[in-house]
Amino acid sequence: MLKHLTLNKNRLGTLYLDLKLFSVVVLNYLPQQLGAVPAELGQLTKIETLNLSSNRIVTIPASLGRLKNLKLVNLRYCFSFAISSANIMKMSSG
Repeated sequence: MLKHLTLNKNRLGTLYLDLKLFSVVVLNYLPQQLGAVPAELGQLTKIETLNLSSNRIVTIPASLGRLKNLKLVNLRYCFSFAISSANIMKMSSG
């Protein structure tokens, strides 16, 4: 089973999630052109580390609140990202 997935330096603007990724524990997606984190990412229930640094992410979906094993989300150098208390509340109740 795939446990670690690293997608570096490609020009994908979207992240397509396939059922084969559901066993992924570490997802590194950097540096990319990713502008939005897909809500389907909340289905990767085993994920512990999500590295989205150096992307063009503006917000993250509330579905990430379902990731009970998630220990680290790296949004370093995501200069467009704006965190709000409303977003945090959605994630914690997600």
